[in-house]
This record gives sequence, C-alpha cells and structure tokens, in this order.
Amino acid sequence: MLLTEKNGYTLDAGTLGELESARVRGLASTAELLPWMFRYNEQIVVNKDSALMACFEYTGPDTDSQSAAQLLSLMHQAEHAFQVASRNPLTFWFITHRRRSDPYAPAVMPDPYSQIVEDERSNAFKTKSNYTNRHYLAIALSASAGLDRIAGRFFHAMAHEKVGPLRAAIHALRGIWSDQADFAYTSVELAAAVKDFEEQLTRMRASLPALTLTRLVGDELGAFLASCAAPAAPRRSAVAMVDFLDESMSHGEVIPAEDYILFKAEGRKRIGVVTSIPAAHQFYPSRIRPHALDDLLKVPGELTISHVYRIQDANASAKMIDQMGSYHRTNALDLRALAAVAANSGDPNYAPREDRGRVEAADEAEDLKKGVSRGKASYGQYTLSITSLSAPFQSDLVEDWDSAMDQVRTTAGKVGDALIGAKFLPLVETLGAISSWTATIPGAWRDIARWAPLRAAVVARAVPLRTVSQGSKENRHLSNTMKRPSPALAGLPTDYGTPYFWTGFYHDIGHTLVSGETGLGKTTIVNLGWTLFRKYLGSDVFIFDRTFSSRIPIMMQGGVYCDPEDASTNRLTVNPLSLIGEVRHLKFVKDWICTLAERRGYLATSNDREELEKALLATRQLQRKDWRLHAVYVQLPVGSFQHALAEWVGDALNARWFDNGLDIFDEIAAGRAAAVLGIEMGKLLAQPDVLIPYLIYCFYRIQDRIESRRNSGLIAPTFIGLPEVWGFLEEPIFARKLAEWIDTLRKLLGCVWMDAQSPERYINSPIYASIRDNVPNRIILPYPAAKTSPSLRKAFTELGLNPQQIDQLAEGIPKQDYFLTQKDGFMRKVALKLDTRTLAVLRSELDAQALFDHYRASDREDWRDAYFREVVRASNP
Repeated sequence: MLLTEKNGYTLDAGTLGELESARVRGLASTAELLPWMFRYNEQIVVNKDSALMACFEYTGPDTDSQSAAQLLSLMHQAEHAFQVASRNPLTFWFITHRRRSDPYAPAVMPDPYSQIVEDERSNAFKTKSNYTNRHYLAIALSASAGLDRIAGRFFHAMAHEKVGPLRAAIHALRGIWSDQADFAYTSVELAAAVKDFEEQLTRMRASLPALTLTRLVGDELGAFLASCAAPAAPRRSAVAMVDFLDESMSHGEVIPAEDYILFKAEGRKRIGVVTSIPAAHQFYPSRIRPHALDDLLKVPGELTISHVYRIQDANASAKMIDQMGSYHRTNALDLRALAAVAANSGDPNYAPREDRGRVEAADEAEDLKKGVSRGKASYGQYTLSITSLSAPFQSDLVEDWDSAMDQVRTTAGKVGDALIGAKFLPLVETLGAISSWTATIPGAWRDIARWAPLRAAVVARAVPLRTVSQGSKENRHLSNTMKRPSPALAGLPTDYGTPYFWTGFYHDIGHTLVSGETGLGKTTIVNLGWTLFRKYLGSDVFIFDRTFSSRIPIMMQGGVYCDPEDASTNRLTVNPLSLIGEVRHLKFVKDWICTLAERRGYLATSNDREELEKALLATRQLQRKDWRLHAVYVQLPVGSFQHALAEWVGDALNARWFDNGLDIFDEIAAGRAAAVLGIEMGKLLAQPDVLIPYLIYCFYRIQDRIESRRNSGLIAPTFIGLPEVWGFLEEPIFARKLAEWIDTLRKLLGCVWMDAQSPERYINSPIYASIRDNVPNRIILPYPAAKTSPSLRKAFTELGLNPQQIDQLAEGIPKQDYFLTQKDGFMRKVALKLDTRTLAVLRSELDAQALFDHYRASDREDWRDAYFREVVRASNP
C-alpha cells in the first residue's frame, strides 16, 4: 500500500503527483539552512556570516575510568578554555553522532569448534543494539561588527597594506556597521584573519590537554559536513568539497511536519524527532552534575546530540548581568511594598519589606559581575539539541513508515527519560523543530531560537568532555608485527550500548591478570580468550591447567592434553633428553639435570658438571630412541651426584615424570600434534620438587619454539595460560623465572595469562613489581565484598582502580559482568552471557567431563560432534 493518507499524520490525500507538486511548491532550497559559503583551504571553511570555522573529531578520557579529582580537573580545563575564548567572538559546537555499528565479520578459525565460538560472538554482536559514538568539535570565529570592525579594518590597512591614516579611514568606513551587510574581509584581510584564527586554535588545543583532537581536513571534513547536512544520506568517509559549499552539500530534503522532520536523500528517508531544552531557568537543573548527561550515551537508538555555546566578551556579559540584577531589584518590592515606601518616604528609618530571594539574587548578580570584570568567570549563550533518528528506509509502504515512526518515538522517549533523570525538563519540538535541528549543523546559529545565558563553568559540566572508549577493531601491534590484518579478539556488549572491541593487548603487551572468586566464571573467560586467540594465523596455545578446566575445549579444538599422572600406555609425556640432538641445547639440558639433583638436596660441583657433559656427549652417539635420562645416569661415575639423580630414572617413583621416550613438544614441533597443548598441573602443585624442573623445561621449550619459528620467518603470537597462578608463585625459584619470562616473552609475542582467586595473591607475591610493570591487562570478576573489605579495596587500589571503579566491582552481576581494566586506570564493564553452543565447547563441569569421556571412548569418528550435539540438546530441553 502506498502512503497517501494516514490517521495521525499531517498528510493531505491525493495522488502522488499532486502531493509531490504541492510539496515542491512549498519548499525552499536546503542551501538556505546551511551556513557554509566556501572553503578557504583544506581545513578552514568560511561561513556566510564571514565566520571562519575549523572542525575536529575528538576523544576524551573514558567515562568509567576517571576519579572524582580527574573529572574535576577536566571541567576546570574546559572552563579555562571558554574563558580564554571570551577574549574573541568564538562559538563552539560539541556534536555527537550516535549511529548503529557495522557488524564485524567472523574470522576464519583453524577448526570447526573454535569457528563455532567465533561465529556465535559475531551473531551475538549482530543481535545486540550496538552503536558507536563519534564526537566532533567545531569552532567558529565570527567577524567583528560595528566599531570593532571599523577599527580592525583601519589598523589592518595601516599595518599590512602600508597606507596612510586617511586612506585607512576611508577603507575602514566602507565596511557596513552590521556584520550582515557584506562580506567582512578583503582577500588580504581574510588571510590575516585565518592566520590569527589558527593561532587561537593552537591556544585552544593547548588549554584542553585531556582531549585528543584530530583536525578534519579535505575530504574527511567534507564527509562530516555532508553527514550533518543530510542525515538520511549514507555515511561516507570522504566527500569532496567544491567551491560553494551550501549548494554542493544541499542534496537532501528537510521536510518539517507536526512534531517530526522527514529527511530525504539519495532515495533514502529518515524520520527525526527533535528534543531541546527551553531557555527559561526552570527548565534547567539548579546544579548540573558532571556526569548528568552520560545516560544520553546509553540511549538504544541513533541520535545527533549538539551543544552549542556562543562565548560573550566581558562587556556583553557584564551588561547581561546588570540586566539580571536590575530585574531582581525591581521585582523585590510588590505593589503593596511600593505603596508603603511612598507612604513612608519621609521616614529615614523606614525599611521596606522586600522579597529576600530577589534581593539575594540581585546581590549574587553583583558578585558575578565582579568575577567577570576580574576575568574569573565568563558567560555565553547555550543551547542543547538532540535529534532522534529512525533507521533509514526507502519504500512508501505504510508498514515501513509505521515502523520508522514507532522506532524514532521510542528513541525520543528514551532521550526524554535521560534528560529528566538529569533534572532537565525537555520539550519535543513542533513548530521549532527546524530551528532546533539546525543546532546540529556546525556553523549554524542564526536560526536557533532557544538560547540560555549560562556561565562557562556550568557549560563545562554539560558538554561531553568524556567519551566512551570503544577499544580498537584491529590489534595494531599484531598487524604491524605479523604484516597482516589482525582483528580484535571480540566485540563485547556494554552498558552504553556501545561495543568494546577487546584486543587483549595494552600497546605491545599481551600479558593479562585474571582475578575472580571460585565459581563466578573465571575459567570461562580464560577458555574464551585463548579460543578467540586462535584466529591469529599460526598462533600457539599452551595451558598449564588445573582440575582439567581446559581439557574439553582443548581436545574439542583438536589439541592434545597431557596428564602427567596418567598411567595408560598411550599417555603423553615429556623427555628433556630429546633436546641433545642440537648442540645449542646442551647447556640447558646440563643445567636442568643439575636442577634435578638440587631438588634432592645435592649441589653439583664443577667436576660433576664435567662428568655430566661427557655423559651427554656419549648419549648423543646412541640411537635416538635411547636418548633418555636413564642413559645419562648410567654413564655417570658412582657417587653423590649420581645418587641424587637415582630417584628420577628407571623404576624409581619419580622416573615417570622425565625418564620417557616420547616428548610431546617434539610431536608439536614435527607437526604430528596440534599446537594447542594442555598440561594438567593440579597434583604437580603439591610436589614442588617435580613442579619446578617440569615448568622450567616446558617454558624453555615454548620459548625455543617461538624463537625457532621467528628465525624461520614465521611470526605469530603464543598464548600461555597459568590458572591459579598463586600455586606457582609460592615457589621462589619459579617466581623468579616467571619474572624473567614475562619480560622476555613480551618481545616474542608471547601472552601470559595468569589467574587467581584474589588480587591480594598478586600484591603479596615476591615478583609483584614485575607483574605490576609487565602485566598491564586485567580481567576482574565481580567482588561483592569489595564494598566493605579494606584489604580488597587496598589491593584493587594498588592495581590502579579508583574508589568509584571498585564500587562497580562490588555491584557487578556474577557470571555475566566482567571488568576489563588496564594499568593506566582504564576500566570497561562488559556483559558476557554466552550461548549454549559456545558453552558446549568451553564448559568444564564434572558432568560435562563424564559425558565427554563417554563419547571420547566410544571409538566413533564423530565423537566430538556427538558430544557437542548432546550438550546443546541438554541445554535446550
């Protein structure tokens, strides 16, 4: 059905041709709404009112990552910037484009089950209402008017054109008193004005050090202006700016209706509902909180938010304050009080009955005027405009129109709720919709009707100086190092409806701490992390597991799992003597064997080392299958050194750990096993004499594999997981080794993830200084006790969190909320509710282990798929 008439919409019935003809007759060119005249250069636009305009895209400190003191400092910076601007006729537009995010395509994973996990993350992203916020700052320098213009042209003529006073005066008087009568500059004057404007922009940027301002230049500037002029047009990254901007950018239509605007461009339509704040003081809160308008960045819909602030100079501000004071003084006496004053005019002791509120307001106005006179305060005219937008649609079907209208009204309702929550009293515009919408166009101010006189300190609290960090869609460090595009691990949902693209890296460091109490999802996030990590081509994964937490996902993804306590004939083992085939490993093997003796209380002498070296060289001459610890042992002289090694070889109890023929690392190096290896360490942690040499050997093999692959031209990251790391850190020898490794592995794209039940475990470890400096990424689960536990709060403070962030940890929802933090104080809460298909791959509960073993022992070729289908079916009865 074509849209010709609909109850509730202000449309006239008739044929489409009649409607179109009537519409066209009533429309003026949208070029009249656009303030831009021409581009002076690639980064300066000259407006129709002779103003010079520059535009920036910016990011500010993250909304969740600032302490109260940092937030106060940020507002003081903005207030100072506005005060500096009060010396010049500057206007600011803080514009936020909140638009739906582009879905990210799933990466190609190395096996079917890691692909399922990656695909489900992509599907979850698509089903969520994800939006990105892009923040812009436009600054315009208006041309001087009246006597200021005449004086400016007079002095310019004398200083730059080198003419005498008479000719300079004639030149100046050619200018018309108002800035609307003609263009304010000659070509020479314009060049000088641009130079002065650039100097002011430099000072302005210096006064806002907390904002990262990126100047929009050339086609990027054109794209921004085009997106503001035609909201219905597709967003483009580059639009060429031709000479006359108003005509070239006015390719869309703006059609006002009763309480909405219809935008049309390039065959697409959008409905916009404009919300603004009336200028009267009762529509504003008595005090604007610094984070009052943060909820606008959580609205589940597409918005354009604009704060426009026209700075006034000191004289104009003083005049405005005088008028305010006079108003309050005049109204301090009602008619009865005035009559009493007249009746007692002869009584010098008579004190009239005044409205104390009015008197106090008048006195406050006097104080404000003194602040302006001393340069301690500045004022300007402020307006806030928010345009809620429907999704683009193309057809004229009633169903599409109804859907767009319902969507935009819902979004506008959420905007109203956010403003009311911030103590504003918003108004959905009807007759003033076009007027308020023009506030979203940088450079436009003449058509705006709702201006409120506000102090700079108040506006500094309202404008969006903080922004919501979105992470990075690309892991730039991996992309640069591997010479191939490397996407983020995942796009995760947040409270802001803005996805956080999680890379797992802080600059060039991928080491991560995970902290959470038992049963709250610590294992799940680690298994998810290394599974997604496999999207990087050639990546390796090594998990030093505990209680088989990663066994199922490792084996589902084609990896191998080694349980040193396994007594079966086909168990996976390690054999450090397999290294002796290459001379470069001999020193390590010799030192490592001496470590075995040390674990039995014997410190090898120099003579022992010489005999050991002879035994190793002799063992090299044997067949490959005989390269075992026992072969070295029998070639050593009888004595204390050999006796100390006796417990590690042959039929001794500890021989099963290292005196083996097969080495799993050799199988991985030869390509006979996937480079996804899990080793169960639970019982080893109770045997430190075994644990230390075992870990030293494993880390040596991992580091050697990374270096060997790099030397062969294969550069890829390596994930190393250390669950319940406190058990490892209790051994001083391994703790010192780990401190060395996390520094060395960082340079080799090694990423060590460590998890523990409490942050105090990290703080109290002997290598905390190394962890603090070299492990910058943290994943923290909810801690309900963080609200009241002094020791927990102290530990989290040591990890770089501020009191507000620690309170968020206490309020998080277990098994759903995860807090991604970094050592610079950044924190973002993500909501991670995994689907049943992902959990079927990642889960580790006892019942899942039993079911997994059942299908694994079934000798079915499709045992993995059978297990997967059974778990998914049981989760969806």
